[in-house]
Amino acid sequence: MRNYFAQIAIDDIRPIDATRLAIDELANVKTQNVIMVGAAFATGKLLLEAETLEKVVQRHAPRGTADLNLAALRCGIDAASACDYSAAGPTNLSGFHQNDGQ
Repeated sequence: MRNYFAQIAIDDIRPIDATRLAIDELANVKTQNVIMVGAAFATGKLLLEAETLEKVVQRHAPRGTADLNLAALRCGIDAASACDYSAAGPTNLSGFHQNDGQ
């Protein structure tokens, strides 16, 4: 497992505001974790096929939420794919605000 994480370079980081997406796009803050799974998948670093990931989400989603969770997965994929993080470099996270408790 360590070798796998060692292969992930710092430039693979993509600033995704999953909470905002969950609220604004899906009207359900509980979907933010699946949004982040989609964002991670979009990096190409997860060792899964898209079909397998969709099946896992469908199988493990709480009863009646499979469609919502699949939408969250797609939302994360789309958000990460749209990131233009490479133009400014991986250290420029302007526009991304962490919740610092203030």
